[in-house]
Amino acid sequence: MLNCGEVTESQIDEEVMAILNDCYKKGCGMYRDKPDVMDKLAEHLIEKETITGKEFVAIYEEITGEKVKEKRRGKTERRNKRTPAE
Repeated sequence: MLNCGEVTESQIDEEVMAILNDCYKKGCGMYRDKPDVMDKLAEHLIEKETITGKEFVAIYEEITGEKVKEKRRGKTERRNKRTPAE
C-alpha cells in the first residue's frame, strides 16, 4: 500500500500501465521477429522456471548466430557474426 495522495497514486498507476504496455508491445515484436528464440526461451523457462542473463545470451546467440557484446553498466549490444562484405 502506498502512502501518498490519490493524484500521485493515479499518476503512478498510469506510468506503470505505460511501462507494461510498452513491454508487451516489445515482447510481441520480439516474438514476431524471432519466434524460434522466444520458443527456446519458453522451453528453458518451463523446464527450469528461471533464466540468468548468461543463459539468455547463450540461447540467443545459439539460435540467431549473432554475438552479443557486453557494454559498460550491464547494457548489451548485438553484433552480427557476418562481416560487412557479406
